Amino acid sequence: MSQATNDDDDFVINQVDESSVVKGLKGDDKITGSDGNDLISGNQGNDSLFGLEGNDWLRGGKGDDELTGGMGDDYLIGDHGTDILTGDAGADSFILRSVTAAGIEEIQQADIITDFNVGDNDRIIVIADFTSSEDLSYESIGTDTVIKLDNSFILGVVKGTSEEDVKNNILVVNSDDYALRLG
Repeated sequence: MSQATNDDDDFVINQVDESSVVKGLKGDDKITGSDGNDLISGNQGNDSLFGLEGNDWLRGGKGDDELTGGMGDDYLIGDHGTDILTGDAGADSFILRSVTAAGIEEIQQADIITDFNVGDNDRIIVIADFTSSEDLSYESIGTDTVIKLDNSFILGVVKGTSEEDVKNNILVVNSDDYALRLG
């Protein structure tokens, strides 16, 4: 099933064990997936995306979005804006894009990963024009780890996780990687 929502819509996928593709439009959308493997893009606006069960791909788009993967091995891409990424159960991949970090110098403006868990095999994928994690720096603030680009712009904040756990579970992928062009 493929579906686009209208502006400011609440949209629930009423399918069980099937995969769906849903794209929000300009408004503040609330989109809830199915038990299957869903691809959900919030597009513009301040969106709330919920994957539920299955191995879902969630992309916030433009705006301050909240993404929750649910059960399954999910991919969460905050994209533009200040986004909150929660994977829930499963081996989740939190994707941060270097192009969306330009100019972000305050923690309150950065994407936040709320439940990074090494025990669940979670990982952080950084999409950038460089291919080495050596171009990233890390700073501990309380129990959180801040990921920075070349000691300057803030790429993201990982709540309740040590620098070591973040460093050991981060992967840098070139921005030309076609598989990561969702939405």
